Amino acid sequence: SRLLGAVQEGLLGDATAAWAANSAAELTAVPRFPGKTILLVEDNAINQEIAKELLEDTGVTVTIAENGREALAALRMKDTANPFDLVLMDLQMPVMDGYETTRRIRRSPRHAALPIIAMTAHALDEERERCLEIGMNGHIAKPIEVTKLYETLAGWLGEDGETTPSAPRAAKAESGVAG
Repeated sequence: SRLLGAVQEGLLGDATAAWAANSAAELTAVPRFPGKTILLVEDNAINQEIAKELLEDTGVTVTIAENGREALAALRMKDTANPFDLVLMDLQMPVMDGYETTRRIRRSPRHAALPIIAMTAHALDEERERCLEIGMNGHIAKPIEVTKLYETLAGWLGEDGETTPSAPRAAKAESGVAG
């Protein structure tokens, strides 16, 4: 906005204000995935709100489950003609954690190819590898880097909203895990 630009220029100077304006413009370049549905499995209400807003900005429909048991119920209830396109899975939750939830999801032939992306504060390489070993397809560290979230969504949902079948191999290559 003009007010923000004026404040930035007054406080930061012309060059810094221009950099800040360009950075803000990059942040507003949000990819679009209309018609896609995401299951967000997250127990923290603040994290749910932030993630839901970021996801809805891309045009996706978001269903929230507060733990693994609710996630499994949501997957069972979802119409087979319109399944979830992707799951964002917290790892540490009450009732049923993300690891056990993923193991149970992978037991179902119906959900064998469903992309499951860990969304967790656990950012160590060992944790990423563990996520891949149990059947998750990727890992996003919290706090969420918006650009990383959108890049991950684009990798799995496709730039034009189409599911990208080669994404599992790309995720393994990025993580350094041999496929």
